[in-house]
Amino acid sequence: VSPAAAAAGVTVPTAGPAIALCTSGTVQVAGHSLDRGRALYVADEPPLTVSGRGTLFVASTGRPAS
Repeated sequence: VSPAAAAAGVTVPTAGPAIALCTSGTVQVAGHSLDRGRALYVADEPPLTVSGRGTLFVASTGRPAS
């Protein structure tokens, strides 16, 4: 994602519960600020809104929570 797009916010689709891991910089995910090395568990929510300057990895189960 380009720096300009990231500053404005991007939508990350998820299916089911997910974990977001920030590996550099600072990013905002679902209303939470994550610095390098911090992670966030995201319950079964609609797509995530992500913004900031950094690197974020998101892993989800691929299935809605039952």
